[in-house]
Amino acid sequence: MRMQELWRDHVTGQVWAIELRDGLVTGCFGPLEHADVNPEMLHRYDYSGDHAEWVEQHRDRFDLYNAVGV
Repeated sequence: MRMQELWRDHVTGQVWAIELRDGLVTGCFGPLEHADVNPEMLHRYDYSGDHAEWVEQHRDRFDLYNAVGV
C-alpha cells in the first residue's frame, strides 16, 4: 500500500511531504512553504528517494501533520 503524508520536523518546524510504501519511507518532497502545505496536493508532488533513508532512520524527529491515503 502506498500513502502520502505531511510530516513536521519538530527540530526545525519544517513540513515535508512523505511517501510511504508498506509503512516505510520511500520518498520525500520539501520542505514545503507554509502556503504550500495542502493535503489535497500530496498526490502531485515529485517525491524523491534522496533523503528517504535518512528520514526513515530519524522518524522520531517527525510528527504526523496530516495524512491522505492513495
